Amino acid sequence: LLLLAGAEPGSAAPSGPGASGSGAAAERPVTANVRAFRVLVRNAMFQRVRLVAADDVAALVALDAHAAALVEPALPVPMRAADWEAALDGLYEAHAEVLVDADARGPSLLVVTELAGRRWHVRQVLHDDAGDHDWSLTAEVDLDLCDQVGDLVLVTTSLAET
Repeated sequence: LLLLAGAEPGSAAPSGPGASGSGAAAERPVTANVRAFRVLVRNAMFQRVRLVAADDVAALVALDAHAAALVEPALPVPMRAADWEAALDGLYEAHAEVLVDADARGPSLLVVTELAGRRWHVRQVLHDDAGDHDWSLTAEVDLDLCDQVGDLVLVTTSLAET
């Protein structure tokens, strides 16, 4: 699950046109500009890549919990602390490092698949030190929920070998 457009857990919500809670969300859905919305998704996934590279389970859990709480009722959080720890252990048994350089942000490492019902399946391939690209983060985005809250609601579903 994702934070408000790159905000940190516990930080203030954005303000201004298009921000959550403003009247602009109802007038112009956050998903209306597909290019800008894809940038939100790309940034959200790369935020997770950075946290994976830092082996920061607490921040990954907080990020997903915050995103889950953006809607009423709160969404389930598929990746709990134990899930992140197990996945990170597997990742770091296979690779010494996850890179966060320009190549790691490359468009070829992010795959967005549009599903029925205005849902996206998002896969961010991790750029590892060996260049194997054999691990990835996956997430789901419900575009209707995003429009409802006026912000990106991205649910992390896995970190796994692919």
